Amino acid sequence: MALPRARAGAGAWAAAAKAAQRRRRAEGAGGSPSPAARSQRAALYVHSLDDAELQLLGRTHSANDALRTLAEARGLFPGRVSVDLMLGLPAQQVGPWLRRLGDLLRRCDDHVSLYQLSLERGTALFARVQRGALPAPDPELAAEMYQEGRAALREAGFRQYEVSNFARNGPTGDSCPRGLAALPGRLGSRPLSLTTG
Repeated sequence: MALPRARAGAGAWAAAAKAAQRRRRAEGAGGSPSPAARSQRAALYVHSLDDAELQLLGRTHSANDALRTLAEARGLFPGRVSVDLMLGLPAQQVGPWLRRLGDLLRRCDDHVSLYQLSLERGTALFARVQRGALPAPDPELAAEMYQEGRAALREAGFRQYEVSNFARNGPTGDSCPRGLAALPGRLGSRPLSLTTG
């Protein structure tokens, strides 16, 4: 069963993140955190807060798994947690997607990435669309979702600094996650990551 594996993966990630936090505390004991500690970030590949969409994408985590992991990551890396959300999935609609984005914005820190689905030849999702089992993603609908998402992010205090990336706190350059270093454990089929600057 996939869900217990996902929870175990999230737990392994959390254990590794806590170890990193202990190292950062030791480095910065008696003073301010070291530059390395200040630049570490957690990146969570949430993709969706809808379980049916996650299954469609072949992810093994649930929306609740993602939200629990996000809450734990925010406790370990306050103000330094990045999340992503996908748009333009087959049969996805603007209204429900915007509500899920709003839910994510109420729970996330200072960085969000919006990614449009691209169907990749050789994937199960591509094959299902080719067979007609799923509708092809609608590019007009995806464009509307992106524009509405940008507006919601602006309203929540995020600034866009790249096509898919939005940051809320600090100068744009400091908010941009760089140098992802994957930690043990997985949420779905993408690693949870600790960034280093």
